[in-house]
Amino acid sequence: VVRELMEHFEKKKDVEGAEGFVEILKKAVDELGVDVFESLLRTYAAAGRTSPIMRRRIKMENVELSEQGRKLLDGISVE
Repeated sequence: VVRELMEHFEKKKDVEGAEGFVEILKKAVDELGVDVFESLLRTYAAAGRTSPIMRRRIKMENVELSEQGRKLLDGISVE
């Protein structure tokens, strides 16, 4: 269900919706996992948006991104 919702946000390029959903998830589970964050990164990329704090956020959540995820992060987290 989580994956399908995140894919929906990606397809719609809905960064605000994805961020809101991630905040709800954080209240329900201890650890979101790499899949959620990589989907969030893809949503930002699809929408053409950047986030200067995304790199710090990924580090704080202790998420180990895939190589593709790291490339997305490099494009999104411009400081």
